[in-house]
Amino acid sequence: MRGRYSLESVERWRDRVHRRSPRLALTTRKKANNFVKDVGFCFVFQASEADLPCLWQAARSGLSSHRHMPKRPEGGASVSSEIGEILPGQADAYYAKLLLHRPTLVSLDYIPHFFAISGRSGEKNEHVRQALRGSLTPMARTIMEHLNRRSPQSTTTLRRLVGPGERRVRGTFDLALTELQAKMYIAKMLEGRHSFSFLWAPVTELYAPQIRRARRINADTARHEILEKYFRNQLIGTLGSIRRLFRWEKQDVFRSLGELMRRGIITPDVQVEGMNDRQYILII
Repeated sequence: MRGRYSLESVERWRDRVHRRSPRLALTTRKKANNFVKDVGFCFVFQASEADLPCLWQAARSGLSSHRHMPKRPEGGASVSSEIGEILPGQADAYYAKLLLHRPTLVSLDYIPHFFAISGRSGEKNEHVRQALRGSLTPMARTIMEHLNRRSPQSTTTLRRLVGPGERRVRGTFDLALTELQAKMYIAKMLEGRHSFSFLWAPVTELYAPQIRRARRINADTARHEILEKYFRNQLIGTLGSIRRLFRWEKQDVFRSLGELMRRGIITPDVQVEGMNDRQYILII
């Protein structure tokens, strides 16, 4: 017999895990660090494409209902005052545009898992080989060469080093920064607690212990662990939602879903009211 869940029961689960209630609001950096460690990975700002845990949402939950909150705060001063004070530093979490090319925080425990499925070796000159194979753009290679010579460096300094400030070059530079983040070549370091001022450094430099650990984790195991944490955060998920978020191949998602079902962690025998897609749910 298929179990039945309401959308309200799913939202109540996420309100608790995502800290979306005033009682659980993140008001200090220590609470934010613990939040990232507990959920494993989250967005800095809310994304309409995926309802992952969100640092901004959890920090603001004490001020207003999450169902009426803006997707992103208006104005840089608001960002600085509301998030800059509690944003985890590089010693506590990885910060880059990783999932859906959006600002993402990953706990130290899960950095190895994401790196293991990135296809990266972590070798110092890996960017050169990838560029020669066409897997990395020329601008991304240039940025990596500058960072390998000296890091960390600010966005302004890197932009000045790679070329003139023409609009075409600026656009190429911004795309290359996003590319390097998505492929886990670089990560952000917060320069000041009261502003969104960032420095950039190679991931292999900032997280050397985690990268060494990643080399001992195969890609399938990494996906299984990431997907288990996803269900513990979300309660339910579909093939489509998982693929959109992680950009994994369909066969890889099916293999991980099968492993979690075999281990008795999730089940497809569930019906969520108002949802037609096949749902998988955490067994609780």
